[in-house]
Amino acid sequence: MAAGAQIGYEVGTAGREQVIIVSAVGQTKEVTAYSTALPDRKITIDTNARRSGSSTKYDLKLLIEDDDTPVSGVAVTFDTLKGTLTNTPDTGTSNTVTNGSLTENTNLDGIAHVIYDSLNYAAPLEVLTFAHKSALTVPTDEADMIRLTINVSGGSVTPRQPEQPQQRTAALSFNLGTTITGNEDDSIALTATARDENGDVRFGVPVTFTLSSANVGTLSQTTPVLTSSSGQATVTLTLGDEDGTITATATGYTTAQATITIEPTPTDLAAVSGSGQSGTPGTTLSSPFVVRFEDDEGDPIPGAVITFTVETGGGSVSSSTATTDADGEAETILTLGSVGMRNTVRASVNATDYPGVGSAVFTADASLGPEAIVIAGGDDQTGLANRRLDEDLSVQVVDREDNGIGGVLVRFRITEGRGRLSRNSARTDPDGYAEVGFTPTADGEIVVEAYATGLSSAFFTVFTGEPPSDIVKVSGDNQSGLPGTRLANPFVVEVVNENDEPVSGVTVNFAVTAGGGSVSPETATTNASGRAQTRLTLGDEPGNNRVAARVTGLTAVNFNATSGMQVLVGASQRVPMYWISRTEGTLYRLVDADIEALAPSVTGVTGITIDTANNLLYFAVQTGPNRGEIRSANLNGRNIRTVKTLTAVPMGITVDSAGGVVYWTNSRGRIQSIPADGSANLTNILQNLPNPGPIVVSNGHLYWGEAAGRIRRIDLAATRQTVQNVATGLSEPLSLSVAKNKLYWVERGDAGSGSLNRSNLDGSNAQTLKTFASGVPTSIAVDGSDNKIYWTKGTGKIQRSNLAGRLVKDIASGVTNPIGIILNVVAPPTIARPPTQPREPGETPTYSQYDVNEDGAINNADTRAVAAAIGQSGGGITDPRTDVDGSGTVDATDIILVLANLDDDIAAPTLDIDVKALDLDFDRVQEQVEMLLASGDRSIAAQRALLYLQHLLASARPDETVLLANYPNPFNPETWIPYHLSESTDVRVNIYDSRGILVRALPLGHQTAGYYTSRSRAAYWDGRNAFGERVASGIYFYQLQTDAEVSPLRKMVILK
Repeated sequence: MAAGAQIGYEVGTAGREQVIIVSAVGQTKEVTAYSTALPDRKITIDTNARRSGSSTKYDLKLLIEDDDTPVSGVAVTFDTLKGTLTNTPDTGTSNTVTNGSLTENTNLDGIAHVIYDSLNYAAPLEVLTFAHKSALTVPTDEADMIRLTINVSGGSVTPRQPEQPQQRTAALSFNLGTTITGNEDDSIALTATARDENGDVRFGVPVTFTLSSANVGTLSQTTPVLTSSSGQATVTLTLGDEDGTITATATGYTTAQATITIEPTPTDLAAVSGSGQSGTPGTTLSSPFVVRFEDDEGDPIPGAVITFTVETGGGSVSSSTATTDADGEAETILTLGSVGMRNTVRASVNATDYPGVGSAVFTADASLGPEAIVIAGGDDQTGLANRRLDEDLSVQVVDREDNGIGGVLVRFRITEGRGRLSRNSARTDPDGYAEVGFTPTADGEIVVEAYATGLSSAFFTVFTGEPPSDIVKVSGDNQSGLPGTRLANPFVVEVVNENDEPVSGVTVNFAVTAGGGSVSPETATTNASGRAQTRLTLGDEPGNNRVAARVTGLTAVNFNATSGMQVLVGASQRVPMYWISRTEGTLYRLVDADIEALAPSVTGVTGITIDTANNLLYFAVQTGPNRGEIRSANLNGRNIRTVKTLTAVPMGITVDSAGGVVYWTNSRGRIQSIPADGSANLTNILQNLPNPGPIVVSNGHLYWGEAAGRIRRIDLAATRQTVQNVATGLSEPLSLSVAKNKLYWVERGDAGSGSLNRSNLDGSNAQTLKTFASGVPTSIAVDGSDNKIYWTKGTGKIQRSNLAGRLVKDIASGVTNPIGIILNVVAPPTIARPPTQPREPGETPTYSQYDVNEDGAINNADTRAVAAAIGQSGGGITDPRTDVDGSGTVDATDIILVLANLDDDIAAPTLDIDVKALDLDFDRVQEQVEMLLASGDRSIAAQRALLYLQHLLASARPDETVLLANYPNPFNPETWIPYHLSESTDVRVNIYDSRGILVRALPLGHQTAGYYTSRSRAAYWDGRNAFGERVASGIYFYQLQTDAEVSPLRKMVILK
């Protein structure tokens, strides 16, 4: 190892790098040493002159020296509150600040240069400058800085040396003073300003903020915050839930302190008084609506603006805004709207000023004044002595528009029998109801009166007797309907005691036990007749539905119902009909009481028609993409055979029964025909038609529809066929029918809509009879003899209307996708009979037993005579000749005999008598129809008689149920009450006195549809009440009650 050489070196006091050069044997090395002592740095003004040509701009140059040696690269900050500062860098762009601070580094000569512009601010003008004493550390307080303040005044610049910080008496102050108030969670910007003993703001002062408690609030910064050029240090104070203080401190400055007070938070508006008043529409309420505004400590908030808004009822307020008083209250007065209804007023405050505060709502009822007391519940109950009734006696006080009236005092008293009221009076609630409990104390009938000043009384009837011992079915069992639909009739039970007397007021529970349907209601209370009822909505799947009716302590009873196809109109009220189910491919028939499935698997059917002369059905069937067949079958669906195989798809089909020809349209745009027996080749009637579809033949003309929106026709008797347009501009025609020299058709529109239409046979006088928003019929057929239109719907219904498209009625439901409906309405030829022998001169005329009216001819006049007398028997037969067979009763057999012996074999019987004027026993006529259907008699005369009686009943069915004026009126002591029934139903006539009390109920039992207007059929009242006593003279009211409806009241007068 080479020997080393050593030297000693003493580092200077300047805090800078010192270099030592060491040389030996031609080699040189540099050694660096550092001094840690701080240099004696000072800042002096180098230049302070006003710039040439300007009265406001000055060149300010400061010299920075360490131990009297200029230092480059030192950052010097210039700061002013008045004017602008612009630096002068050697390279790059200059920067300008206004009323702020600017930093400039010293150059190689230790000079930091800026240009100051006073902007004509008034004196005194100052520029504060400072630099760090050492570049080795970052200053944390004023001891690390050297400062120089330049006073600029009158164009001269005078330096002023700062005093040492520890010699100052400076102060901190808060921008919000010594008191801070607010609500919990409020955020406040709090600023502490640092000023020296001369009142000048100080830059770069570290200020520490401190709270007296953590519950007082939170600070955005807990470390010292340096003051800005404006002498301000700012933090965000979020208030807590406790009063306290906040302190700002800085070394060398007096402390700033403020007291923090947490104010309660506004929480809610409350309605104090005035709500729930009532008055006549359009009047001003007697009391104001008063609202109170409080904070979360329950103290009032004065000086808040409350807004009152009318929301319902159409009324107005006296003041839409009001300011809360010292108690935190504000008020307004409501003038009710002009309509009898509830008025609503909402009180609220501005959401911006008071976020999260709710509103208060006032209500007042504009009522027309009490008009009547009506029973709301509890009437006609049956209970046990000394046991409170299950249902309270409830009344409602209403105005003339049936609105409930609140605040009316209703009194109750027992007028007959014995019992105990829970209270003798009650004031009606806002909806007008008042009720009391009642306990009967003896057996028998008890009457309780509810009365109020100026109003007619209402009377409750209570029965006390034996407890229930049995529950029995009354009606509604074994119904049928579509899956998911509600049955037409309710399930009715009757609860009886051990003497088989009805018991009212008993709770009956109904529950579905099979089939998945639902009942409504599930619980019912028996009425005065001991009856309770519910209605069943069938389950969604076909099959049996079962409902159990139960009473606690008694054996339950069960009702059954079937979900599936349903016939809604009796056989006597409709014609025989056939249709195809497109989905099932099954031929159906509805002739008697039930729907019959005749032929299954008849798939691909595009059309169906009936040959009434030969009792055959014809089908158009698609068997492939471009192939088809014409098939025939008997009316019972048997003996299906192929009449013709086709090389195109048949679309529509019709048959000319008289001519024995079948016609059809096909997919190749042709109309073709063939003899009905298939004995000859087919004939092309027309070709090149655009998509022909439905087709019908009538009166020697052929009518068809085209998808392009036309109905056209040809004259089959013409030598040369000329196509005539019957209707154009249609949507798609789906089905055609001809009756009574009219053409009927259905056309399909957009989105399943459509219409039923008709016109003359030449297309004139076209009119739309009925529109369908959805579920347009898929096929139609017209029964001209009964003036009815029948149609099928894809929704599973067969319906009908009159020829005007009105009075639509469901014939059958639950039918799966029916199409191609046809009617069997043409009667076959009559039985031939030898002609009547001529009479010799002077011979006493003798008449055939079938010539009922003895006019020498057997015709429709004789049929009418028998029809007018049908149902008469024994001594009640007004004309013995109408009893043609001498059986002692005029019935269907007598009509059959006349029809079998008509002089005109071709003429069908016509119904041209006024059936409304006949005193017919329609039940007997109905029996005759059902007897004929059940007999299986298919003779021509029997079928004609059946058709005639069916038409008789159809004509005798009123369009609507209506109660007519009684006769005589006024009366003494008896009167008759006529009415019409559109459906068979249970019937009762109720008679009331002028106070609305039931005087007499006339139960008339189950009656068929018809006209009950004659004295023998109308309801009869002998002027007596339910106790057999004659009623007093005066005004009485009567009402018709059926299963489906209750008629409006009619007035009658007894005069004695």
